[in-house]
Amino acid sequence: MRKTRQTRVRSNSAAALSSILPHLSALCMKVYRTVLKAGSRGLTREEIERRAKMSGNSVRPRCVTLLKQALLVPSSEIRYTKSGHKAEVLIALVPA
Repeated sequence: MRKTRQTRVRSNSAAALSSILPHLSALCMKVYRTVLKAGSRGLTREEIERRAKMSGNSVRPRCVTLLKQALLVPSSEIRYTKSGHKAEVLIALVPA
């Protein structure tokens, strides 16, 4: 049942994606595009910082915004940061 729910949520979010994207800030779009380019592998917030050349103080709030709008979704994968802490991997929904 969990797969069905996730599929339905992702499907609904993807359908709304086209109407949401024009209203995102430039920094949100930069974070979204960075994660989107990573594909199904996704990125941690630290990896987004490095690839987008943005500070953590800029990346983290944008990730929160994109997660709330279901444009980014957490994967079940965990990676380790440079300091050895566990980090959630985020995946971007692809526009339908």
